Formats: sequence, structure tokens, C-alpha cells
Amino acid sequence: MTFVFGIWPEPQSEPLPTAFLHPMDIAETHVQNGKLDEAIVAFTQAIKIDPQIEEAWHEKGKLLNRLGYCNDAQVHYESYVERYPDSTRAQEGQQIANNC
Repeated sequence: MTFVFGIWPEPQSEPLPTAFLHPMDIAETHVQNGKLDEAIVAFTQAIKIDPQIEEAWHEKGKLLNRLGYCNDAQVHYESYVERYPDSTRAQEGQQIANNC
């Protein structure tokens, strides 16, 4: 792509390669496409990149519970509640995981 001063290149109509997308965006796409195991992996990557993204913790836990990964869900929610002790969503998810 050549840039000439004062002339902006035409926007690309093709989607960005996934290497340029944040794992949260990738995870949401996987959820929309029904690829839930792949979504769990992407939420895990998002948590590793930025553990402050509570939404990633919440969505990963929901999927673990939904897919019946009970042991993984319990371990995940222990960490989630430890990081966010005042989070109602974390506490509710932990109760669901413990009853799985």
C-alpha cells in the first residue's frame, strides 16, 4: 500500500487476520459460531493478557459450566472469586460449578 501525502488509501474490505484481533473478539466470534471449546481457549488467552478483564473470567466460567467441565469450572471459579471477591457473578458461578 502506497501512501501519498493528502491521499488516504481505500479502506480494506477484507476482515483483519485473527492475529490482529484481541482474544475477547475472537472468543465472541467462536461463541457466535458455536465453537465453544475454541471460545474457552480465547477467553483463557484474554485473561493471560489482561487479568483485569472480568468479562473474560465470567464468560469462560459460564462456558465451562455450560459444557459440563465441572472440575475445570470449580478451579476457574476459585481463582475468579479470589481475584474478584465482591463479584456477585463470580460467587453465583462458583455455586453453579460446585453443584455441577
